[in-house]
Amino acid sequence: MIKRISALLCSACLLGITATVAAPPPPVPQAMPPAVRELSPHHPQAIRYYLDDAVRAGVMTRAEADATQKYMEFRYERRQKDLEYVADMTLDERRAYMAQKRKERGNPLLEYACYAHLTIERAQALMNYFHAEAKGDKYAAKAQGAS
Repeated sequence: MIKRISALLCSACLLGITATVAAPPPPVPQAMPPAVRELSPHHPQAIRYYLDDAVRAGVMTRAEADATQKYMEFRYERRQKDLEYVADMTLDERRAYMAQKRKERGNPLLEYACYAHLTIERAQALMNYFHAEAKGDKYAAKAQGAS
């Protein structure tokens, strides 16, 4: 038991250090057209440029990029349906609905890993690469806390 607590504390310390020195997200790809630059990086038209740059930089394989593209398209469509559903709701109703959906869907890191057929560690590394705030580490810590 003491060994497990020590290991958890050590992991938490390392996670804290990792999170504080997280690299900035990748820059906006040079090949991205000006109209697409106005879109969220999560938008299906924009994400392809970021994924292509990551493949060229050797951060991910083409297969990983293709799987990530499909996952991001799935998430985008799901979010659009949620936004349509809540369009006529009050702010409090929307917040409650979206909070419930997040709870039902669970951990985004685990969902990404399963959907894209990646190991959790690989999904975590890719998620960290694309997000300045080390989201992969944050969601990995939540997943470890749940187990």
